[in-house]
Amino acid sequence: MLEGLVASVEAAPQKAGSEAIEWTEMRSSGGLLAVYRAKVPGGWLVYACNGYHHHGGITFYPDPNHLW
Repeated sequence: MLEGLVASVEAAPQKAGSEAIEWTEMRSSGGLLAVYRAKVPGGWLVYACNGYHHHGGITFYPDPNHLW
């Protein structure tokens, strides 16, 4: 579901020593809802989308110690 996003991120120019964002798929009880998270400084990026149409959104979840 994130293939297009991942492909565009991987194709983006990288600075020396920079790292790619690693997305982890989360379990969801929301039917066709697909949820992913990525560990970033200060918390998580969370991406949720409709698994069929791929319409969704992204938000930042503050969690400085990455306990989630």
